[in-house]
Amino acid sequence: MRLSPLLAHLIRPDDFRRLTRAVEKHPLIVWAGIIASLFGIFQGLTYCGVFTSSSSDSGENTKVEMSFEEFTQRHESLSDRFREHEEFISRSAGKEVEWVVSVEGVTSIRTSSIFGKGPVLMAFKSEKSTAPLPVLGFAVYGRSFRELLFSLQKGDLIKVEGVLSKDWIVNYPTIDGNSVELIRSRANIREPDSSAP
Repeated sequence: MRLSPLLAHLIRPDDFRRLTRAVEKHPLIVWAGIIASLFGIFQGLTYCGVFTSSSSDSGENTKVEMSFEEFTQRHESLSDRFREHEEFISRSAGKEVEWVVSVEGVTSIRTSSIFGKGPVLMAFKSEKSTAPLPVLGFAVYGRSFRELLFSLQKGDLIKVEGVLSKDWIVNYPTIDGNSVELIRSRANIREPDSSAP
């Protein structure tokens, strides 16, 4: 059994001679080792992004199929299991979200380079949350959203769409926002009349 001329170009001459002798004595064992090594190299290149497969080919879902409440509950349930918690954040990064949430605040990002995309940061919470210190989420939006975001009020019900970032703000889910839609303005919600009997 002779080695491929291609391997002769990839391996140093001394090593190639030793490998040739080993193949002649134990061909199956050596070839199994070569195949395993090449498979390991391929896996490494895939991990580094040299070879990638599309989500449609791999069958992997590119969208988070959870509401903001469900997502944060899952996140909090893993807070004491550090590895699983970190894996959950890593797996979520880059996935699309579409959440109906309540506006908590909007501000300019003075140093947008920190977040890579700016310059407007919006904080939001679950529409169902009544806690004095609610679990927050953050969305970073580009300059073109500035006027729309600053027209919102605290308590407005909105739909946010974007991609989950791998870099969360203060351990809160953070998205790179690409859409925001006002569903219901706080101004349209009638407050109970305190003077009524």
